[in-house]
Amino acid sequence: MNYSKSHLLLLLTLFFACAAQECAAEPVAKSATVQALCFDQEHYYLGATRLTVSELGLRLDGDKKQNFVVVARPPQWKVTVYRTDDKTYCLQNFKTFREAGLVTGLLMDFKEHFIMKGSVPRIVDIQGFKAQRLRSQKFEIDYLLMPEDVPRRAELLIYALYKLPTQGGIPLRYQTNSIRRDFIIEGSAKFSSRVYLKTNKITRKTVSESLFEPPANYRRVKYMGAVVVNRERRNRGADLEGLMRESYQPTGLVQPQPQSGK
Repeated sequence: MNYSKSHLLLLLTLFFACAAQECAAEPVAKSATVQALCFDQEHYYLGATRLTVSELGLRLDGDKKQNFVVVARPPQWKVTVYRTDDKTYCLQNFKTFREAGLVTGLLMDFKEHFIMKGSVPRIVDIQGFKAQRLRSQKFEIDYLLMPEDVPRRAELLIYALYKLPTQGGIPLRYQTNSIRRDFIIEGSAKFSSRVYLKTNKITRKTVSESLFEPPANYRRVKYMGAVVVNRERRNRGADLEGLMRESYQPTGLVQPQPQSGK
């Protein structure tokens, strides 16, 4: 009888030991990964940016000078803009951000969402991707169709970020053209163009869903401008417009091309 109890106790000990080893060997759940499109771009006002688009979310990184990041994820697509230097963030719901955008309308107003309505785009190859191209005397735009697995709200947020035409997709290049004629000198004309957005590189890569998550333990601020402009520039005492213009000085995107008619 004593042997049976001892034997039973030994079996129970071995059972729980094996169960504990199985639990310890259980793999740790990993973050989901997804294929994303990344665009290294230059915006006429925001400067150098990297836009990342996937079904798991949207992200916009400013360059080291700007140092702000924008992230949004489904299903609610709340927008978080944060700074890694100040450790601050601002949170807005989808509707508010869509209506106001990243930068105040006093500095960067919305352009038309869609242009050249009714025109049929031409398919062109841009860095190995099939892009849509529309051209007219006034406008030139290249864009990618939004991937089918990416919700339309992502495109609406891109429009709110860039405030430039998207044609319902991801804008790659946008340019306006104008001709000014001199009626004093017959036949004289000046042609000028302005590039609002251009794309330097497009890549497809695997990213983690954590890329679209806001950081923890940052301090929340009420106003978007307090995150878009860093603390050092705010403390200089200059007005917001001056700060924004200093932060987002456009470089190399305005291309006047004077021409004279014969």
